[in-house]
Amino acid sequence: GLVAEVDDALLGAFGELEVIDVDRALQALARENSSFAQVIEMHYFGGLTAAEMALATGKSIHIVQHELRFARAWLRRQMAAE
Repeated sequence: GLVAEVDDALLGAFGELEVIDVDRALQALARENSSFAQVIEMHYFGGLTAAEMALATGKSIHIVQHELRFARAWLRRQMAAE
């Protein structure tokens, strides 16, 4: 189902982590920078490409790609610290 696909996508993206750890890290990211959390959610939960996210948010594709790269790096650091 969709939930399993989302779980697999997140675990594949962030390594062998518990989904609860990923969720906790996403909540922390949202508190730090809601825009970065939004692009992670749109990409991994919504399956949107950078171009689709740019259209949805009204941002340039370059800004979306930057936010996605930064957000992934932030999440990796956050989850490595746990």
